[in-house]
Amino acid sequence: MENQRARAKTILVVEDDDLLSGYILERLHPYKPLIEIFIAENAEKALTSLTGKASSKKPDAVVLDIMMPYASAAEELGSESDPDGIETGLRLLKRLRDLEKEEKNKCPDLIPTWVSVITARNNPKTIQDISALLCDRGRIYIKPYNDIVLEWDLMSVLGIECKIPKVLLPSNYQQPQ
Repeated sequence: MENQRARAKTILVVEDDDLLSGYILERLHPYKPLIEIFIAENAEKALTSLTGKASSKKPDAVVLDIMMPYASAAEELGSESDPDGIETGLRLLKRLRDLEKEEKNKCPDLIPTWVSVITARNNPKTIQDISALLCDRGRIYIKPYNDIVLEWDLMSVLGIECKIPKVLLPSNYQQPQ
C-alpha cells in the first residue's frame, strides 16, 4: 500500500438511520487515527460538507445512502419533484459531480471523490442513474450489503492497509483503481 500521510483521511457517512451509521462507525473504528469520520443525517448537512462550507476541505471518501430527508436543502436539490425523499442521495451525488466538474476546470488533475452508495433501491433505472454519476469512482452496495467489501474499498481508495484478511472477500472481488 502507499505510504500513509500524517494527515488523517476523512470519510463522510451520509445516513439518516442511526443504527446503520453507528454500525459503519464501529466497523471503521480500528482505523483511527488514520481516518476521521463525519456523519451527516440529512441532505442539508451532507451538502454543507460536500461543498466545503463546513470545513476547508471536502471528504476523501463518502458513504452515501440514497433515501433520506432533505431538511433545508430541499429547494437547492429540487425536492418538489421528490416529495418522499427517494432520490435525495442521487441528487446529492449529482451535485458533488457537478461541483467536481467546475473544480476540474481550475485543476485538471482533480480525481473525483470515491463514493460508496448504499441503497435498498435496486430497480434498473436507479442503478443506471447512480452508475452514470459514479464515473468509475465508486461502487453500489445493495442492502443487505457486504460490509467487508465496503471496508476494503474504502481503505483501498484511501491508501490504508485493510485489517481484514483478503481471503474473506468474495472470489469475484475487484479492488478499486
